[in-house]
This record gives sequence, structure tokens and C-alpha cells, in this order.
Amino acid sequence: MKKFLVTAISAVFISSSVFAYLPVSALTTMSLPVYGVYMSADATCTTGMVATVPLTTTPKTINFAAAQSQSIGSGNVPATIGCVVIVIGNSLSSAWSAGTYTTTSGTGNNAVSDSSCNAGGTTTGQTICNSSAAVTWPQQIVTDAAAIGLTLTNTCLAKTTEIVPLVLSTNSICTGQAAADASTAACVGVNMNNFTIPLTTTDATHGTKLTAPSAAGDLKFVVN
Repeated sequence: MKKFLVTAISAVFISSSVFAYLPVSALTTMSLPVYGVYMSADATCTTGMVATVPLTTTPKTINFAAAQSQSIGSGNVPATIGCVVIVIGNSLSSAWSAGTYTTTSGTGNNAVSDSSCNAGGTTTGQTICNSSAAVTWPQQIVTDAAAIGLTLTNTCLAKTTEIVPLVLSTNSICTGQAAADASTAACVGVNMNNFTIPLTTTDATHGTKLTAPSAAGDLKFVVN
């Protein structure tokens, strides 16, 4: 049975170091080019990958801050979902509204007051997979990409033309958000790579935590 995939307001599955800790309500744009979406019951992301939204050489720009107003697409999903891989372009555009922000982003010498965002603002073409970051792909995506002539990135060079996987798995235990991860000791202070497949059943550094979702009904990405 086909399911629709819709977005919900988000900061997308990206390390918290990329953004200030603004409230979700402050975000008006969080756009990425999406080339396809794959899912599997296999939390290792290595077998049974289903092309829920098949790969294309012409990506669809999705505003993940558009609060349920955009559909990523529709397609088949496995009966249980252990892994989701969203194939994206390495180019993020964002916008946030003016406000009074009292939080602090970063820690120690890297701490910066979020009040610098009070006037509102925009960014365009920000890379999220940065220089020398390793990337790993499920073999099914590699095969499908080769069939349509889509060049996938294996090591990020911080170029907006790169195509990378956002990996979510029930084997990954960290979200990359400090508040959400505070109660999981293995996640505190770690350097996560959201673009790699988890290596263990309790992986704190590869992929992003996916809380086992239901495959019933249409699927909504609620990300923070």
C-alpha cells in the first residue's frame, strides 16, 4: 500500500552545532533538495531498502519548516520501519523570524548568545555535510543511482553540489540535540555523523535516532 510522506516543522536531521537553539516557531524556512527516500525494516540500512520516493536526477526542494503543508511524495513502505535514508543535496537554505532570543548555542569557548538572531535573517546554500566527513550508502541506493546517472558523494568536501544521505535508524541512539540527548550518557559531547550507517545496535556516532514509527496511515516527518 502506498503512503504519503509529509513534512512537519523542523530543523532537519542535522547536528545542533549548525544552528542556534531558536524555538521551532521561529523557523520559517528550512529547505533542502530531496532526490529520493528509502526505507527498510533492517535497522542496519543494508538490506530490504524500498524506494518509497524513487531517485531522480531533478530534486524537489522541500521546506521542512512548512508545517505539514508539503508532501515529499508517496510510495510503498515496509511493514516495519527500522531505517530511513533521505537522499539530499548538500545545500540548505533557512530563514528565521525576528524575536527576543535568550538561549545560548554551543558550549565553552564556542558558546554564542542567540540574541544575535533577534533581527531575523536568512541563509542560502549552507553546506551541512562538511569537509572530510565520511559518507556511507546502502548498496540499493548506489545501484539505483548508477542506473539513472546520479553521482553520489562518498566523502564530503563542503560543496553544495554534493549529494548525501541523511540516515535515520532505530539502531542509532542520539538525536544531535543537546536537550533531547542529555539523559543518554553515550550521546553527551559526542561528534555525530548523520550521513553514515550505524555500525552497532546502540550506535551513538553514526546516523540519527529514529524512534520506531508505525507504518500505518500516512507518514509525517516530525523532526527537531
